[in-house]
Amino acid sequence: MRKDGGRRNRRGGRRRRMREEKEKEEKKEKEEKRLERETRKKRMRRRRLKKEEQWLEEKKREKEEK
Repeated sequence: MRKDGGRRNRRGGRRRRMREEKEKEEKKEKEEKRLERETRKKRMRRRRLKKEEQWLEEKKREKEEK
């Protein structure tokens, strides 16, 4: 009879732990990059809208001046 109750090497060893840790780290990095992309997109969109608004205001003023 084995002391571990017949469960030999079910969890895997060092390699598996290292691989899982690496995958976890990669997943975290991927998520960070995704969030970064999203925030960059939102910033660019806000900036574009702001510029567009300014341009429209400018057009309006030019029209009123004429």
